[in-house]
Amino acid sequence: MEIVFRGRRIKRNALMLKQTFVLAALSVTLFAAETSAPDSPAGPVQVLVLECERDLVAAKQIMPSLDHLPPNARKFLKLEFTQPTRRAVYLDLYLPAAASAPLPLIVWIHGGAWHSIPTARNDFTPGRMVKRGYALASIDYRDSKTAKFPAQIQDCKAAARWLRAHAKDFGLAPQRFGAWGISAGGYLAALLGTSGGEPEIEGDGGNTGFSSRVQAVCDFFGPTDFFQMDAPEAAKNTEH
Repeated sequence: MEIVFRGRRIKRNALMLKQTFVLAALSVTLFAAETSAPDSPAGPVQVLVLECERDLVAAKQIMPSLDHLPPNARKFLKLEFTQPTRRAVYLDLYLPAAASAPLPLIVWIHGGAWHSIPTARNDFTPGRMVKRGYALASIDYRDSKTAKFPAQIQDCKAAARWLRAHAKDFGLAPQRFGAWGISAGGYLAALLGTSGGEPEIEGDGGNTGFSSRVQAVCDFFGPTDFFQMDAPEAAKNTEH
């Protein structure tokens, strides 16, 4: 997906303009991922041209969200999956109305600079995937303001173990778990996918007899090298 932004009439500061690019990219890229068949060959490059703020509003209409959840989806909300420090951590689970076989599961991990707010599990959650036959678990994690790393990845691992422990209850396929995250959640999804069997970050969030591994990962613009995060901006501001 190629995004062309002409923006001649939009007057924004640099930060707001970056947010516009990110929002547009998120809208069209995740929409393409949600609506394309998993085994279909790559098609021609699509181009989205954003001329002005009205186009950005239109882009929001295709943005992944729970608004696109099938009306007959089964919902299990605010399920407690761990309680590491006397404060429960929750997930929301969405299932197709009916299934003839155990369902592959997408573990959705929200972004937000490793912070958490009450509505975080609803942010950009790709509800269309339930229509396509996936189970979807939107998980929370402890806020980095009150719980230092590796608390966040430990909570993600606790969620994976809890979901496997209850796979029969919800009709999930325990060997078909994938993690998909955005921004800080993308980082956590990538770490979840690359740290299987690492005891130092497994944590003690319960269900230790079950694996926290995932079989697939989608990291949507998650940071991977913290030492390079500000490098492009620093380079632009350097006098030569």
